[in-house]
Amino acid sequence: MKTVRLLCSLCAILAPGALSGALFANWEEDLRGTYSSRDFSGEISSIGGSLRQVFADAGGDRFIMVLQAEAVHNLESVMLHQLYATLKGPMGKWNLSAGRVPLPWGLLTAWSPERKPFGSPYPAISVSASDSGLLFNGTIDTFEYGISLTQGYGMGAIHDFPGPGLVTVRAGLVPEDDLGLSAGLSASWGTTPGQTNAHMPGEAMPEKRLVLALDMTLVLPQGTLRFEGGARYSGHTWSASLFTALEYALASWLTLEMAGHAWASAHEQVKGRVFAGFAVPVFGATLRGGYEYEKIAHADHRAVVQLHRQLAFSW
Repeated sequence: MKTVRLLCSLCAILAPGALSGALFANWEEDLRGTYSSRDFSGEISSIGGSLRQVFADAGGDRFIMVLQAEAVHNLESVMLHQLYATLKGPMGKWNLSAGRVPLPWGLLTAWSPERKPFGSPYPAISVSASDSGLLFNGTIDTFEYGISLTQGYGMGAIHDFPGPGLVTVRAGLVPEDDLGLSAGLSASWGTTPGQTNAHMPGEAMPEKRLVLALDMTLVLPQGTLRFEGGARYSGHTWSASLFTALEYALASWLTLEMAGHAWASAHEQVKGRVFAGFAVPVFGATLRGGYEYEKIAHADHRAVVQLHRQLAFSW
């Protein structure tokens, strides 16, 4: 609630000076079916979208408001991913955002695995896509940077203010044209809700940890290769994580999608998953299917089918 009040205050202060504006909307539907060596399941994985209101003056975009939310797992719960206001500097060299902001971390600055049929690597290393607080970021020539000071609750419930605290930073290089290699270094220090996934049910216990990562994205004429590797220190124990994903267009109507993720901590066996599949356009949507093998406590084989549709509007 405090985050919402802060956002409304920023809107009241800055919006009256705006001369013109544009509203951008995005709507997404994500249906999935999974057949594994243990069971079969089908669900509405996600229905949601985002709103982006841009106000401009004679010098260009100056004030931006963003809302992103979705209902997940057969609409059983609603997740507020982003709700923030941004004051934008000239040419995007600096931007100051307040609210539930995206964290400047690794591949998440330009890409999300949540809309892919394979598992995300981020729950395993306790990294959230967003958190409530402040974000200062920008791009200067081929250099991009970001630093956030947030509460540390991620997208979970806010128990108190200001919270346990989390600092996240990233510095990266981007290519000057559409093709090339971009890379970045990320670091995050503070308290998070902790590790949780399908094999660790229930609410995760808060944990203090340090995470470091290197991310790289190689844009090819017919595809994109992504990589992120890092180390995590928590409870006097180091662990490592390696993730890679490839999208390659075999034809105008067929895309190959592959991903792999491995992670391990001291005195533990390596855990991980690999995925191989395809994506084809179907009546304005994207149909994805593939095979995923996962080894955590035991081996699991899964066949995954996903129907994903995304619509964009502007006024």
